[in-house]
Amino acid sequence: MVTVVEVTDAIIELIAAGFGLSILSRWAVQSAIKQSTVTAVSVGETQLDLNWSALIRESENTSSAARVVSRRLTEWFQE
Repeated sequence: MVTVVEVTDAIIELIAAGFGLSILSRWAVQSAIKQSTVTAVSVGETQLDLNWSALIRESENTSSAARVVSRRLTEWFQE
């Protein structure tokens, strides 16, 4: 099951309560990590075995951050 939560603080609270995981930037969760509310796990040398989707507006510019990130993630997961 996938639930979309758009507020970082709410995501952190859900993770801390045991309701799953998320991929967030370290700076966004830095205070929660310092407080030991959540734990950060680096994704590095080994790949994640995940099925994922990036939903982007059709009108999104090809050089927009959303398109660039989704392309890079696609490339990374296919390696």
